[in-house]
Amino acid sequence: MKTVAVIALVTLGLNVAVLSATHAAGRFHAGGTVVNEQGAVSGRGAAVRGPHGGGAARGGGAAVDNQGNFVSGHEGAATIKDSSGNIKAQGVRAGKTTGKVGSGAQHQSGMAAQGTQGTVKSTGSFSTDGAGGASGSRSTSAQSSTTDASYQGSTSYQKGSGATHTSTCTNAAGQTVSCTK
Repeated sequence: MKTVAVIALVTLGLNVAVLSATHAAGRFHAGGTVVNEQGAVSGRGAAVRGPHGGGAARGGGAAVDNQGNFVSGHEGAATIKDSSGNIKAQGVRAGKTTGKVGSGAQHQSGMAAQGTQGTVKSTGSFSTDGAGGASGSRSTSAQSSTTDASYQGSTSYQKGSGATHTSTCTNAAGQTVSCTK
């Protein structure tokens, strides 16, 4: 599995390097797969340049060995600029899943974004045990840059018990207020 994982990381690294080098040229898309007696690895990536110097890039890959161990991951980033070239918003996201066929899987992901209206970030995880059990959680926070209001929320899930959610919101004065939808 280590060999396959190293190949997957190298493939993703090459995608990122190629994306960075060609990002300024407009659009780029690449991908590939290698299969041998040790397993398989696949990766792909893309980039696009937007108006005024903004743009986006994404990539992902997966690998499995001949023992049924697997790993996959994805990532993406974007920047939006106004007609003067000033950044209006930017964000990133990433996720990773690992496991063994028939024995469960673990997933972790996160994102963050900021713009003229504020910031948001979220992280989470989910796992299965291969015997029918499943659990997960996600935490999210947001902050307004115009009103200083904020949100902090957390959700958790356990198969058999269901989901629970808690949240706290504050106003511009820092006082706790009810969270409205």
